[in-house]
Amino acid sequence: MDQAIVYGNGLSRLDFTIPKSTTIFRTYGCNGIYKEFTVSDLVVVDCVEQHEVYGSGYAIDNRCWFTDWHKIPGYDCEIIKQATDNIVESKNGPTANCIVNGVGSTMYITWVEDEDRVVHAPQLNYSAGTLALYLAAKHKAKKIFMTGFDMDDSGVYKHRYAGYRSMPQWYDEHEKVYNEFPNVDFYRVSCKMERSECSNVHYIHHREFHEMFE
Repeated sequence: MDQAIVYGNGLSRLDFTIPKSTTIFRTYGCNGIYKEFTVSDLVVVDCVEQHEVYGSGYAIDNRCWFTDWHKIPGYDCEIIKQATDNIVESKNGPTANCIVNGVGSTMYITWVEDEDRVVHAPQLNYSAGTLALYLAAKHKAKKIFMTGFDMDDSGVYKHRYAGYRSMPQWYDEHEKVYNEFPNVDFYRVSCKMERSECSNVHYIHHREFHEMFE
């Protein structure tokens, strides 16, 4: 599949629709988008969000890319739990294995099933949206259509992720991906952003995106 759609969580994606044609896209999304609809590949780098995604059952049937996803035996987890009383634990456990992560003084324990669709994502220190772009290109997409990458402080989940990454960081991350994959065409669909100097980045309106597949 040589065409992909990557959903960011900027407000512009709320007006985005896929053309009613026979064209098939591999779709990538990040973080809380799974609550709205299913994508081919969900990318999550935040351990709290990973805990919530897995606890929802989404990762059992749908492919998810998680960073820092290292299983340990369940009996080791029981020992680790003795270190703190501030624990958030998934409701499906205990099982044979679990994931343990910490944020501040809070320990997150995610009990994992014997079979799921979690893939260990490469640790590139990218935000989830940028990592989704990278994976789409790495998976041999020749045309990647981007929606919801508005590079501003608005967003569908603004209340949850405010201040998580700064806009200059997002911009620099994207430039690295554009440069790493010079033979991939990246189409920013109705996204607000400073113009990239990379020749493989294109800026099109939502209407133009549909016209490409009529």
